[in-house]
Amino acid sequence: MKRLFKFLLILSSVIFFIQAAYGSTHCFKDTICIETIHDNGFVEFQIENMKAFDATITFTINAKNMGLPAQLPYTETISGKSRLTMFRIPIIDKNKKSKYNYHVNWTKGSIYAKHDDLYVYRLPYTAGSFYRITQNSNELFSHSESSRHAVDFAMPEATPLYAAREGRVVDVISFNDIGGPTQDFVDYSNHIIIQHSDGTTGEYHHLMKDGAEVSIGESVIKGQLIGYSGNTGYSTNPHLHFGVYRSSDGNERISIPVKFNSTQGIISSPVKDNIYIAD
Repeated sequence: MKRLFKFLLILSSVIFFIQAAYGSTHCFKDTICIETIHDNGFVEFQIENMKAFDATITFTINAKNMGLPAQLPYTETISGKSRLTMFRIPIIDKNKKSKYNYHVNWTKGSIYAKHDDLYVYRLPYTAGSFYRITQNSNELFSHSESSRHAVDFAMPEATPLYAAREGRVVDVISFNDIGGPTQDFVDYSNHIIIQHSDGTTGEYHHLMKDGAEVSIGESVIKGQLIGYSGNTGYSTNPHLHFGVYRSSDGNERISIPVKFNSTQGIISSPVKDNIYIAD
C-alpha cells in the first residue's frame, strides 16, 4: 500500500511563491531551510540542513524573467548541520518584473551512500534471546516499496535493544507516549537512527517513551545498549521495526537487504514467523 509507513520516508515538501523584490528564509519542521538572497541582479538560493542526519533534497523552480539553470530538478545531499549554495540565478531584464516559485522535497539519508554488502549485522536484542519475525520483505501491510527489506520483531515493551552495527547517532525521538493501528499515529513513533561508515542508516522504530539510551552525536559500537522497545507510532502490537536505508532522491528512500549473525548461522533472508537466536 503506497500510503503505509510513510514515516520511514520522512518525506517533506514545501512550496513558496515569492516576489523577486525581496529576500527571505523559509524552514520546514526546523529541518530544511531555504534562504533567498537578492543581490545586484541575481537571486541566490542557499539551503541549510538544521539536523544532524544527512538530508537529500529535490528542488524545482519556475520563474519569469530569470535565467534558470539547466540542471532542474536539482537533487543533492546536504550533510548534517551544513549549508550550501544551490544556484545564483540572474534576472534577465532588470527593468521588468521578475517572480518565481519553488518546490522542495526532502528525505533523510544520502544519495552517496553505498552499502557494504559484506557486512554481517548483529540481531538487535540480547545475546541468547529470540523473538518472532512478524514482517519481513514485501509484506503488504507496511513493508512494501521503500520499506520492503525492513524486519519487524515481535517483543514485549521495554525489551533492551542493541546496536546492530557501529556508527554515529544522528536522530533520536523518545518523548512520544501513544501508538495505534492507523496512520493517524504515524508521527508518534519514537526512534533511533544510526549513520554507518558507508553512509547508510540503521533505524530502530516504535521505542517506548523515554526509551533511548543514546544521544545525537554519540558514537556507538556494535552490540551497545541503545534503548528499549515499545509500541509507539503506527503500530498494531509491541515490536521493533529495524531497517537499513539510503536516499534515492528528495522523494523516496530505499531499504537495503542485510545479513544477520545468529547462533543458527548467518541469516540472509529472515523468514516470517521464524525465530533467530542472537549470538
